[in-house]
Amino acid sequence: MPFNRATMFAGPRTFILTSITAEDLDFSYDVEGQVVSQFGISGTRAGDNVILSVGAVKLVTGTVLGLDGSSLHDNAIFTLNIVSGTKILGGGGNGGNGGFAVFDPEPPNIGNAAGAGTNGGIGHTPIRLGCTTFIKGAAGNIELGYGGGGGGGGDWGPSAGGGGGGGGGAPLGTNRGLGGAGGNAEGGSGTVNGTAGGNATETVKGAGGAGGNDGGAGGNGAQVGVAAQAGGSGNAAGGSAGSDGGAISKQGFDLTVDGGITVIGAVS
Repeated sequence: MPFNRATMFAGPRTFILTSITAEDLDFSYDVEGQVVSQFGISGTRAGDNVILSVGAVKLVTGTVLGLDGSSLHDNAIFTLNIVSGTKILGGGGNGGNGGFAVFDPEPPNIGNAAGAGTNGGIGHTPIRLGCTTFIKGAAGNIELGYGGGGGGGGDWGPSAGGGGGGGGGAPLGTNRGLGGAGGNAEGGSGTVNGTAGGNATETVKGAGGAGGNDGGAGGNGAQVGVAAQAGGSGNAAGGSAGSDGGAISKQGFDLTVDGGITVIGAVS
């Protein structure tokens, strides 16, 4: 067990976790689990101080919550130290897939056999609290993940084409912020598949793909100041836009963030 002088006493203890110094584009970090693993204890208790430092690296969440302190003791104190160049980012949601289309050339073309577009993925929240928390540093960035666009609805009838998938939201992490697939058009000549939505970059949303024939277009993903779009309708409905994550989920706990740190997104 790492030497920690405070563990030798019955009072509050201090646990200094191993610093994070490498980029991680699939970031998931359970603070309580790391304390237990690194110090060989059963869990934190009231009055404990837990300290984690992050270097000038980029961390993009690979799960809905990235740096998760929710399992820390409610009456512990968590301090996160960051520096200029630190980026703790929520992964963007993937775009929804376009709905399939069915070609039906013969009248009366009654009914609707086309598929609906799927919903855009939600953006991730990079930090969740579980106790009183201090985020310290002269600079650094914490930013929400943005929602993906909805997939377009498929068409049905004599001019069938699938809807395009929506673009994913930025920033982009591993398997995040990817455009949805275009919907396939089934049967008959003249059908046109929907095109796939575009992938997001770290800062720019992905564009929704075009619908084939009368299929609905995919919705654009979100980015700073721009909400994700729902997919357009063909004969079937388009998918809903994915909702944005927050920057920090406080869970009702006190939070103090140093003034030099840039926080983009809801803190609630």
